[in-house]
Amino acid sequence: HNDTVPLAANLDKTTCVSGYAHSGGGRMVTRVELSTDHGATWDLTDITRHEQPNPYGKYWCWIWWKYDLPLVKLLQDGNNLASGEDLEIWVRAWDTSNS
Repeated sequence: HNDTVPLAANLDKTTCVSGYAHSGGGRMVTRVELSTDHGATWDLTDITRHEQPNPYGKYWCWIWWKYDLPLVKLLQDGNNLASGEDLEIWVRAWDTSNS
């Protein structure tokens, strides 16, 4: 949310990117992936799961994911930040039906 990180002084560091994921239909989220290169490559995030399935095996809660993003990756993935181009971070979640 409008965080600013000076890249030149921090290329050897990471920044934590995080959010929530939900599947729908009561299916459990099995993985969350993140891309900084418009979907050409995907990295696995860490998932924190606090809920247990209900008596019918359904998962109705959002899960929390996080990823320690190496700042140098923002320059390596073909992002043209010097031109003022906005950086896009794409995130996708997979559930037990692989959708």
